[in-house]
Amino acid sequence: MLQTAGELLQRKLGRPLFLKASKNVKYLNVLVPVEGKEVCFTFSNLVESETECKAQVVIADEASVYTKMSLTFSYEPV
Repeated sequence: MLQTAGELLQRKLGRPLFLKASKNVKYLNVLVPVEGKEVCFTFSNLVESETECKAQVVIADEASVYTKMSLTFSYEPV
């Protein structure tokens, strides 16, 4: 889920991102891939600087919240 969040944010920003830190990663419900549920990745509090960006991510569907996390990415390999 961390990897997918990073790849989606990378697409949104149009530049390569490298995970620098993850904080407050909370797995609230089990997401089973073979069940084929569609989930939504919501990015909030996106803060970009010259060297990094920070975002809060919520992974959810209509019925459940699966994961909440705060991520920091650098624009250069760490």
